[in-house]
Amino acid sequence: MKNTTSSKANIANPAKRDFLKKTGMAVAVLAAAPVLASAAAECCSVKAKKVIIAIIRAKKDSVQKFQAAAKTVVAATRKEPGNVSYVFLANPEDAQTFYFVEHWKDQAAIDAHFAAEHFKEFGKALGELGDGKPVITIYDIAAQTVA
Repeated sequence: MKNTTSSKANIANPAKRDFLKKTGMAVAVLAAAPVLASAAAECCSVKAKKVIIAIIRAKKDSVQKFQAAAKTVVAATRKEPGNVSYVFLANPEDAQTFYFVEHWKDQAAIDAHFAAEHFKEFGKALGELGDGKPVITIYDIAAQTVA
């Protein structure tokens, strides 16, 4: 399969663009886009209407603690009734960079997640362990696939 990704990020939000440039993740995000889109399409069959992609960078001396905190929030989040899927990914080219790819039934499910105690605790841990502000984007799934 021919790789058609570009090394130039077309990201409208200047803060996100600067963050991606600073951390060298623009190419990684573009390269991952087909995989993320495919995962979103698969989740359509179970009626997910929202996708969140979060990019978080851990402080160099806090990577293991960050991973432990992330695993805790992932386990609790997967039990939430509105969660369709919640995946935690490590960037193989940058040990400090991580991604969350989340699929949700609707906005109400996301709102409940943001209000959940385990998410608030993760946010507190991120304040200590994170290197910079996370880049979090919430997408609407544009079309439902028919299986």
